Amino acid sequence: MHRDDLDRLIDERLAALPPPSAPPTLGPRVLDAVRSRTARPWYRRPWRTWPFASKAASIGPVAAAVLGFWLVEPAAQELWGQILGSIRAAHSLLTAHVSVLLSLTVVLRRTFLDPVVVHLLVIGLMTGVAAMALGMALKRVTAVEGVSK
Repeated sequence: MHRDDLDRLIDERLAALPPPSAPPTLGPRVLDAVRSRTARPWYRRPWRTWPFASKAASIGPVAAAVLGFWLVEPAAQELWGQILGSIRAAHSLLTAHVSVLLSLTVVLRRTFLDPVVVHLLVIGLMTGVAAMALGMALKRVTAVEGVSK
């Protein structure tokens, strides 16, 4: 079978089919949806369906908000600039204080801790060597006495 024949056959079969029908519950559901939308109060409907007086009254607050933003925005930018300047000043002050504290800890460590650590290390090594020597001496003494008995 050629492609043209197949196309013709499919067209004939599709044309012979009955037109699709909507489910029987579709009509009542659509009517219920339309009724529920019209039953809502006017202020819950889309703005374009509001009464003219309500539309006109709603334009006033929106215009006031836009005008207020337009007038307040430069002052808000200036205030934001001042806030950022204060934050930067506090940050630089804090950074300076932290830098001083770090320098102080370095000086204190170099002055007091470094010499003590070296001395404590030397004392610890000497104590360890002395303990080892004492242990070896005691081992020899006990070994010599154990053999002589």
